[in-house]
Amino acid sequence: LENKTIYIPKSASNNGTDATFTYFFQNIGCNLLFGRENNETATLKKADIIIPATTITEEFFNEKLNEHSLTNDRENIQNALSLAKHVHSGQKRKSGTDYFTGHILPTTLFLIITEIKKGNTISTETIIAALLHDIVEDSEETITFDKNNKSTHSAISITEEFGETVADIVKTLTKIPVDEYLNSSAFRSQDMFELYNSMNEQDKWEFRNQEYARQIYRGSQNAKLIKCADRLLNITDDIKNLSDKHDVDFVTKYIYETKMFYRGLFQDIVSHNDLYFLTLETLLTVLDSMAEDNNT
Repeated sequence: LENKTIYIPKSASNNGTDATFTYFFQNIGCNLLFGRENNETATLKKADIIIPATTITEEFFNEKLNEHSLTNDRENIQNALSLAKHVHSGQKRKSGTDYFTGHILPTTLFLIITEIKKGNTISTETIIAALLHDIVEDSEETITFDKNNKSTHSAISITEEFGETVADIVKTLTKIPVDEYLNSSAFRSQDMFELYNSMNEQDKWEFRNQEYARQIYRGSQNAKLIKCADRLLNITDDIKNLSDKHDVDFVTKYIYETKMFYRGLFQDIVSHNDLYFLTLETLLTVLDSMAEDNNT
């Protein structure tokens, strides 16, 4: 990382992680760029590595859509924003920040600016899927992927509302509940039911993570990009948790999980965009250093 130019978004300074990043990166000889509301695109061009913002407002998100000329099919994007905001209303991250403004919006924005920095085109469907990537797991309402299930107050069909491309991405990113998976014909046909039940809790946890990672690997490129952005936001939040000495055991487990099951996913998309992998390795370096400090 020595002599690398690190971009730290303006909003990162609002939640206490800014001081941690600044201290760490300056200590190892990095050049720092701090985000600003105007002319962010010019600033990003100078950066080797982008640190995700961890809290942004809906207004700021919409400003960035306009700044990067992402105005095609704006109605559907706004519909997805409204649905995500509704589903995640009142939900909090482990660090205590609001889930919608502290994860959903930053994940989507990181995806957008990372793709644009590399000169890649990002589709409206990918932006919508990023906004909706957690709604099935987190909603108390019935949300389905059924094509012919018209939206009602009690059931929402992602396919009917946003199309098959969005639905396929969100489905790839949605973890299947354990009970549903264990009772599926695919699981039983593999003669895994008895084997799974004989496992200890650690082995079960690793098995479920491995199966979910395989699900992502089999998905589309855009699903992989969203998952990588999602994980990077979680890791950035972990840095805040460690800096606050909060939930250290969970963070340690999450670092292990990332290295064991998802590092390969980041390597898989390097040919498309290496910024995700570079950011991952940078954040893991920060976390490893903080974990060592906590243990000494």
